[in-house]
Amino acid sequence: MRPTKNKPKKDKKNKFVVSPRPKKKINDVRQARPKKIEISEDILLGRNAVREALKSGRSINRILIADSAHGGSMPEIMTLARERRIIVQNVNTEKLDQICGGQRHQGIAAYAAPVDYVEL
Repeated sequence: MRPTKNKPKKDKKNKFVVSPRPKKKINDVRQARPKKIEISEDILLGRNAVREALKSGRSINRILIADSAHGGSMPEIMTLARERRIIVQNVNTEKLDQICGGQRHQGIAAYAAPVDYVEL
C-alpha cells in the first residue's frame, strides 16, 4: 500500500499532528475597490432608501437607475416615480459608482431636495 500525500503525520506517541496551513501570500493580486468618499446628504442610495423617500412624499429631483438593475422592488419604485412625475434616467453602473463614491447603491440613486430642519 502506497502512502498518500494527504495522510496525517504521526508523532512518536502515535498521536496525529495537525500540520499548519500554508500562509497566504501578502502580495496577492486583488481587485482594487474604490475608496469610499463622503457624498452629499441629498443623494439617496439603495432601493429601500429611494422607495421610502418616494412613499413619504420627500421631494426628489431625479432618479438614476443602472441599466442592469431589475426585479425586486424596482417595479414598485418605477410606479411611484411615474405617479409623482419624477425624471428617471437609465445610466451605466460606472456612472453610479462615480456618483456614489464607492458606497453600495444597489443599482439606484436619487437626487433629493435638501431637507430643512426646524428647531423645537
